Amino acid sequence: ILGYFFGPDPWVLALSVFLAISLMAYFRVIHPPAGADPLVIIMTGESAQFLLFPVLPGSILLVVIAIMFHRMNQQVDYPLSKV
Repeated sequence: ILGYFFGPDPWVLALSVFLAISLMAYFRVIHPPAGADPLVIIMTGESAQFLLFPVLPGSILLVVIAIMFHRMNQQVDYPLSKV
């Protein structure tokens, strides 16, 4: 959204990555490479719908694969339910 209104200026790129990583930290789902998503979207001029496809389905697929992989190993409880 920032890129749509302000263009691909360096401060917009920095702020968008900051916001993405801050939200991940708040929700305790930090994945630093996901901070590149705002960079890719803003620098390529993609719309926010880019997050709905392919980013969201790809993320869901990765989580499903991780759950299946960890369920095969009975010694590991995944996802962790610690609060």
